Amino acid sequence: MYSLMDSRETISQPWQEVLVYGAGGFGSTIRPLLETLGAHVVGVIDRRASSDESSALTAAQAFSEYGDLPVILGVFSPQPNVHEISQHLSSIGFSNVVSPPRLMHLLSDFGVRFRRYWLSSYTEDLRLPNIAIEAVFNSLRDPSSRDTFQQLICYRLSGDIKYSPIPLPLDDQYVGSRSSFLETASSKTFVDCGAFTGDSILNWERAGAQPSTVFALEPDPSNFNALVATLDICSTSVIPFRVGVSNQSGLFSLEGDGPSATLVNSPNGSVQCTTIDELVGSEHVSLIKMDIEGSEMSALQGATKTISRDHPHLAISVYHRPADLWEIPAWITYNFPGYRLSLATYGHQGYDTVLYATWN
Repeated sequence: MYSLMDSRETISQPWQEVLVYGAGGFGSTIRPLLETLGAHVVGVIDRRASSDESSALTAAQAFSEYGDLPVILGVFSPQPNVHEISQHLSSIGFSNVVSPPRLMHLLSDFGVRFRRYWLSSYTEDLRLPNIAIEAVFNSLRDPSSRDTFQQLICYRLSGDIKYSPIPLPLDDQYVGSRSSFLETASSKTFVDCGAFTGDSILNWERAGAQPSTVFALEPDPSNFNALVATLDICSTSVIPFRVGVSNQSGLFSLEGDGPSATLVNSPNGSVQCTTIDELVGSEHVSLIKMDIEGSEMSALQGATKTISRDHPHLAISVYHRPADLWEIPAWITYNFPGYRLSLATYGHQGYDTVLYATWN
């Protein structure tokens, strides 16, 4: 394995002047945070900038005026290719390109708290337990999965863009062609937690899966309506449920906004949640997929009876919370030691990372 604990970079002093690459949401979020550290953002670089735009600069324009300054990468989403962006900036002449994890290290060192999916400036999230990390690494069954896991850990700790894994095609996210995940699942009931607009169901059909039924759970009203509309073009038998999933049934409320929003049990909540065990009852389940914005661990805890009884294939998103990458596989291995695990990433900077578990 790579040397994990020695790879974290500590930055002792904030920059006085910086450039930010990216005029979008993440770039707009980090600019005021940089100002709180005493760093003056002298300009914003954006690929969409043109010579007549005063609010954003092209990379060439920025280098001609501020070529000796650090460039903070203000891009953190699945689509932007950070390898290409970094190489482009370096080819122009910028020598200090700062990735989002490196920025988080700086924010943490100066007491600024930030969280967006796995990206976190909470120091407790960056103190990775070596024993736990090694155990998860050893539980992954194939070299490709172990390489992906190593790269993700090293990217988080070092901020070095060379470690950010190159993503696989997104359409394969819950199909898992590389590990023959879907093709080895039996044709019993599938449970789709976080069904969104039905995209996974359509991808399963394209891959040739023929489950007897899909229980599709989606609590968001607009997503649920889109899901129902998608069923008109599905050949699979799908039963939609406008509910969330957790370790207990009841009303929940959403705390926080966007990617940091979490479900919290509340009698005054507006989101109805159930457990997988209660939902499926005695129905035999052959596959469970979860992409539920950080509630994956609690949802798994609410599926223990079903997992123990049926040993379904599991496809679990592990990028929403910092510790999910190692805590979820460790939990599965501890509670159900007969599972074989693999891992793949489908978005840049660790987005859309999925843990696959199949019963031996």
